[in-house]
Amino acid sequence: LALQNAQGILNQPNTTQNDINAALSTLETAVDGLVVAEADYSVVEIAKADAASKNALNYTEASWANLQAALDAADAAQGYSVFYQSAVDKLAMDINDAIAALEYGTADWSLVDQAVSVYENLDPSLYTPESWINLRNAVNTAMEEKDKVPAYTVAEQAYVDSLAKAISDAID
Repeated sequence: LALQNAQGILNQPNTTQNDINAALSTLETAVDGLVVAEADYSVVEIAKADAASKNALNYTEASWANLQAALDAADAAQGYSVFYQSAVDKLAMDINDAIAALEYGTADWSLVDQAVSVYENLDPSLYTPESWINLRNAVNTAMEEKDKVPAYTVAEQAYVDSLAKAISDAID
């Protein structure tokens, strides 16, 4: 509106310098009152929500640290204006990339190790030959699986636990 008024004054044939100065002052006041809009952080918030759904215990320390670094960068970059929208979008992309790069940690074999330890302390003469063979097969299977490369991950923990259960069941 201030711009239209200033243009209107300039287009009038009997405009005085005072009229021009007043229009200029109004225009400058309007310009000074402009506020640059804040960048849209919605994509960052969506990426942060996705990251919050992850459990650090399931992933390697290094890959989790990369995700935390991306989240920390996003937290530190608040209040950017629309002129920096591409930088805000990059923050979201960095979080999403870090989520995609998360690597599962290795499975916990402690239950298998405990079951094998029990097996190693058993007296085979107290068991029938068939039950001892079943137990030994369960132990051998678990140890072969444990030695496989690549190692089982936490995503496969249920399978690892089933190997320990097979040994325990064979003992009982």
